[in-house]
Amino acid sequence: MNDAVHLKSETLVIVGPVLASVLPSEKLNQLGLASAPQIAVDGGDRFAPNPVLVVGDGDSKSGASTAPFHPKPDQDQTDLAFALKLVNPGRWTDLHLFGFLGGRKDHELAAIGEVCRALAIRMDLTRASLYDQSGDLAFTVHNIGTHAFVHHGVFSVLAFESARFTIAGACRFPIRDQTLLSFSGVGISNVGEGVFTIQSSGVFMMLPSKGSE
Repeated sequence: MNDAVHLKSETLVIVGPVLASVLPSEKLNQLGLASAPQIAVDGGDRFAPNPVLVVGDGDSKSGASTAPFHPKPDQDQTDLAFALKLVNPGRWTDLHLFGFLGGRKDHELAAIGEVCRALAIRMDLTRASLYDQSGDLAFTVHNIGTHAFVHHGVFSVLAFESARFTIAGACRFPIRDQTLLSFSGVGISNVGEGVFTIQSSGVFMMLPSKGSE
C-alpha cells in the first residue's frame, strides 16, 4: 500500500456520504482537482466518480465502486478518522472533503473535529477545504503559521483551540497578537477588502461569505 497513488499525491479528495449527486467532473476541473486521487468513505462510494480506495465500516457502502475496500476494524473511531489515519503516511498537504456537511449535526461536528485534529498532529498539512452538499466551498481549516487570503466581504475566524492571532492587511478589523479562545465569537464577522493574512499559533477555521476570489 505504500506505493499507492493516494500516498504519492500532494492533494487528496475525500468523499463522504452527504452529497446530492455524484461529483461532476466540471466541478473537479474548476477546482483543479481532476487528477487528485479520490478516497470514498463508506457511502461516499455513490458520489466519488473515480475512487482509488473505499474505507469505512461498510454499513452504508453501496458497492457501486470496484475500488479496493479497506474495512474499519472496530467502532472506536469514525469512518473519517479511520480514513485519515489510513492515508497519514502519504505526502499530501492539501485536503479536499466533500460529503461531510449538511447531514446529521453530530456527524458533521465530529467530521470537523477529525479534520482539525489531523492538522494539529501533522504540521506539513497546510489546509483542508470542506464543501457543502452542492459541492461549493463552505470553509477551510488551516494549520499553525501564516496564511494569505483574497476575499471581499464578510469572513469569520474560529480557533479550534486557544491560540494567538494576528490578522493584517486589507480587512476592516485587524488584530495584533491577540488570544482567541476555542470557538470564541471574537473572530467572527470581519470584512475582507482584498488581500490579507492570518497568522495563528494553532489550528483555525476560516469561513468566508459568498464572493471570495
